Amino acid sequence: MKTVFNSFFGGLVALLFILSFAACTADNELASSGDTGVGGSLARFTIIGDYLYAIDHTNLKVFDLENPAAPRLVGEQEVGQIVETIFPLNDLLFIGSAQSSYIYRVTDNGIPEYVSEYDHSLIVSCDPIVATEKYAYVTLRSGGDCRVGFTLNELHILDVEDINNPRLIATYPMQHPLGLGIDGDLLFLCDDAAGLKVFNVADPASIELLYHFTDMVAYDVITLDGQLIVVGPDDLYQFDYRDRNNIRILSQIPIKA
Repeated sequence: MKTVFNSFFGGLVALLFILSFAACTADNELASSGDTGVGGSLARFTIIGDYLYAIDHTNLKVFDLENPAAPRLVGEQEVGQIVETIFPLNDLLFIGSAQSSYIYRVTDNGIPEYVSEYDHSLIVSCDPIVATEKYAYVTLRSGGDCRVGFTLNELHILDVEDINNPRLIATYPMQHPLGLGIDGDLLFLCDDAAGLKVFNVADPASIELLYHFTDMVAYDVITLDGQLIVVGPDDLYQFDYRDRNNIRILSQIPIKA
């Protein structure tokens, strides 16, 4: 697998949703995503209000979008080493790196401040992360430039109700987990060549596998009001999950150049 797919597909998915998601299906009118950009868990940038937050290998950069035609860099700070992903939740930014998952709070002037982190340095691995007000979901995987030495392929669930003290409450083995998305108590997890897995995570200590779509390679997902986008190396899939008893594929769109 090419190690560049993280940033490429993360950027692709983020762009799909920041720019447009109006034509996903004809039978469902989507609600507006408000003033926060919606991206996949492998995304390297996101938008909150009038600011764009972007990460590179080590740094978090803040751009003022008051004039969208001429974004202005207004802040930059070092986060850590091998920083990979960024996910927004209200005024929080969850940032994944090879050694930790970081939590930052966006201040009134748009500049993020460090809050806390979940250190998984004993398992050196890139870690896409998504979150709700109570829990964060992190995937750790083997292989690639971000992984050094011994690495497991796992889903980690954290208690983040106290964001100053994120706490690991459960781990689950996976084949090669990549991107993931959360909507209520439904967790959508891309397990690479093992396909797309859909879990009921109402009880984080005992999650339940509801669906396993094995006939696809899944890299990243977006969830939005009953709509699901799954991105793979060659195809983009659209799902309808408004009825959890009948989660179904709506379309498959080739995207390979």
